[in-house]
Amino acid sequence: MLAKRNQLLALEKGLQIANGRNLYPLELETDSTEAINAILNGHEHSNLVSSCRWLILQGKTQSLKELSVRHNFREGNQIAHRLAKEASSKTLSHKLIMYPRPPVFLLEPLELDKNSTVFCVKIIKENVCNLLARLGNLSVFEDTMLCNMLS
Repeated sequence: MLAKRNQLLALEKGLQIANGRNLYPLELETDSTEAINAILNGHEHSNLVSSCRWLILQGKTQSLKELSVRHNFREGNQIAHRLAKEASSKTLSHKLIMYPRPPVFLLEPLELDKNSTVFCVKIIKENVCNLLARLGNLSVFEDTMLCNMLS
């Protein structure tokens, strides 16, 4: 429950920054299926979910451009994963830190991302692949992912 709340808080802050700086078109990715389901169907954390929904709608109407929120595997975005890990290690993790240039701990994953390096191959059951595809995961049916088609 706390992990979903933290994901929603991060999503809310990212949307606030994107709207404030008109950073569109925008693609937001999270490895939290719970956070995406909350945005789509939300019940828990209703104020936070409502805020995220409003920011998404505001971004779409202000910019008249594409804004999508979709699932991606943690391995599919090592940069976000390392940023989150670094933030969780800070004592003042509730404060926003903006880097004028990539910090040292991101140089390797940035280089790998730039070269489209694949981090892993997953074997996933068909029903899970279908769920992740409905949540916008673009990787589940590509060559880099193997979906186990046995139920």
